[in-house]
Amino acid sequence: MKNLIKILCLCLFWSSCESPTETEDVYGCTEPSSCSYDPDVTVYVPSSCLELDECGECGGDDSTCTDECGIVNGDNSTFSGCDDIPNSGLVNDECGICDGDNSTCLGCDDVPNSGLVLDECGECDGDNSTCTDDCGIVNGNNQSMDECGDCDGQELVYVYLWGECYNIETTTQLYLYSSGLTGEIPSEIGNLTNLTTLDLQNNQLTGEIPSEIGNLTNLTYLDLSLNQLTGEIPPEIGNLTNLTYLGLWNNELTGEIPSEIGNLTNLTTLHLDNNQLTGIPPEVGTLTNLMYLTLPSNQLTGEIPSEIGNLTNLIYLFLNDNQLTGEIPVEIGNLTNLTELRLYSNQLTGEIPSEIGNLTYLYDLNLHSNQLTGEIPSTIGNLTYLYNLNLHSNQLTGEIPEEICNQGDTSPSLYNNKLCPPYPECIEDYVGTQDTSECEECSETNGDVNNDNIIDILDIVSTVNCILLDYCNECSDMNGDEIIDILDLVQMVNYILEN
Repeated sequence: MKNLIKILCLCLFWSSCESPTETEDVYGCTEPSSCSYDPDVTVYVPSSCLELDECGECGGDDSTCTDECGIVNGDNSTFSGCDDIPNSGLVNDECGICDGDNSTCLGCDDVPNSGLVLDECGECDGDNSTCTDDCGIVNGNNQSMDECGDCDGQELVYVYLWGECYNIETTTQLYLYSSGLTGEIPSEIGNLTNLTTLDLQNNQLTGEIPSEIGNLTNLTYLDLSLNQLTGEIPPEIGNLTNLTYLGLWNNELTGEIPSEIGNLTNLTTLHLDNNQLTGIPPEVGTLTNLMYLTLPSNQLTGEIPSEIGNLTNLIYLFLNDNQLTGEIPVEIGNLTNLTELRLYSNQLTGEIPSEIGNLTYLYDLNLHSNQLTGEIPSTIGNLTYLYNLNLHSNQLTGEIPEEICNQGDTSPSLYNNKLCPPYPECIEDYVGTQDTSECEECSETNGDVNNDNIIDILDIVSTVNCILLDYCNECSDMNGDEIIDILDLVQMVNYILEN
């Protein structure tokens, strides 16, 4: 408006300086109602006509008198707080909370809406590392860690056995024989899957053999002998197909030998002596690499399985001191590499098979204290390497074959049988006491008990034994009174003294 006035004044000044005959047009607003009305305007310009705004400003936009609520000429009386109460004056904080103090969205760094929080250790924007234990447990105290530093739920690195930690990956041999170990064998031993040798013999271990022993499939040598282990041999033992040596002797193991033993086809040695095991499974015949099979002093019953004849690499076969019955299988003659055969102190019956003569490498043949019958086979003479021939305390009958002089033992043990004279000269001094009551003939000379045509001290000894054991026959009836007693002995002594 002031500019318009200035323009008009200039125009008036200009016109006063010119010739009065020349008039200049004045442009502007000719509307009297307009706040920009100019009576001197000669040319009407509609856009120059302005109106007062509500604030009283010519050409204004009401901004100079609008209150905080956007009301022209208002007094802010329509203003409501964030609580929707007029003039409460309450506003939202930076967290969007009415009348808040920004605390609800403060980060752990005290900055609103920073998004930073405390970790479980109480560290702002932390990663829990400052209070995580060795097992990764926040605020833990390593309670989930075992003695070797392994954590629950994590892959094991060590196995804790008898106060020591053994690395699962690198432990391949465990020699703890004669180490004073007590208690049970921990099942965790099954985690040492790289073991090739486990030797725990000669300790004081008790309880059962853990089934987890079957996890040790790399074992080639397992010896748990000379302990106090009880229970049955676990069938999982059959998983150990790489075993070449298995020793469980001198324990208190019971039950049958598991048929799974037949899986151990690489075995060369099987020692199960001095337990309380029963029965020999026929599957033992699959162990064709066996060289040493020792099962004495158990409670084995039943017959010796014929499949044992498959074990042609056997050097030792010890089945003595059991309760085995039946006959000695003829298949025993297949074991041509045997050097020691011990079947004594059982309840074996039948004859000694002639196939025994195939075992030409034998140096120990021990069949005593059974119930064997029949004659000693002449093939016994093939056993030229024998140093111990022990057949005593059976029920062997008939005459001793002359071929016995060809075998290696010059003083065999033959007593307590029913062997009949005459006896081969090579062993007549070692025949010992025989029950000759079933022998067909006596010597022509009364009192010649051993039928060697000589009455001597041997006849006296034989007569004394037959009187004491009550199995005398007429061969000892020196005086012909059909009674064998002290009178016969006296007459026998007199005969010797006189002749």
